[in-house]
Amino acid sequence: MIDNCTFVALIRGLLISQQQQRAGMDSATMDYIGLAVESISFLFGLYICLYGAGYFKGKTAEERQRISEFKSRNGRFMLYGGLLLMLLMGANIVHHLITIMEQ
Repeated sequence: MIDNCTFVALIRGLLISQQQQRAGMDSATMDYIGLAVESISFLFGLYICLYGAGYFKGKTAEERQRISEFKSRNGRFMLYGGLLLMLLMGANIVHHLITIMEQ
């Protein structure tokens, strides 16, 4: 069982180590990392959107049949989900580009 003093000491240790880790990275580095992650998420949203719209076709008849069945059940959800992800990530990408250019 952990008493309150030990718990507080653990939390303080974690916070101090996080602050030390953050001190090694400046704001610009974090902006570039965030921009890269958001760009990958935007491309994933584009892939989901294109898959939901039926852009990708299977090579064999069996694959085409499975894709067609999956698209008929989930196509609209994937299309709207992909569009929503692209919208959110696009707004974040624009925000990060503005932030980077202001520095």
